[in-house]
Amino acid sequence: MKEQEVLQRFYKVSINLGPYRVYSNSKVYEIHSGKNLILPGVPYSILTILFGWWGFSITKPFRGLRNSLEALHINFSGGEDITKLVTENDYDERTNTIYNNILAKTKETVTRNDIEIITEIQDEFVETKGKTYSEENLNYIILNLSKLDIHRITREHLRDIFDAVKFYYETE
Repeated sequence: MKEQEVLQRFYKVSINLGPYRVYSNSKVYEIHSGKNLILPGVPYSILTILFGWWGFSITKPFRGLRNSLEALHINFSGGEDITKLVTENDYDERTNTIYNNILAKTKETVTRNDIEIITEIQDEFVETKGKTYSEENLNYIILNLSKLDIHRITREHLRDIFDAVKFYYETE
């Protein structure tokens, strides 16, 4: 069963006072699934409503208005979702590529962290046995996963992961 999903979001603020213009992102907020996505952006929206309209510029006269409207739209839409970007930065290229190339059905059970563990076990198997993608290989991985108390990953999941691993090494 998957852990509770955490969404990574940031919000926008637009402040325009005379010739000074600030259009920036907030800090990144971690929001658990099911929680309100708009609430963290309210302070930035209030700042934008109060100070977003008072700027001027000769070269780009409507930039402050456009930035303010865009910031309010983003904030009241739940912020900008950067969950995938943040999550992918936590793992190496191999893990991300393998995870992105497994079936959706497998993704329901297997996490990026599981992929990282499985590839480490696979690397260890290759060093000692050398026969990759065999029944012996599957048994070795399942045995080592059970030692780590990971029992939800089946042989079908591993075969799907093997296909993604092959794809990774073909495109490397």
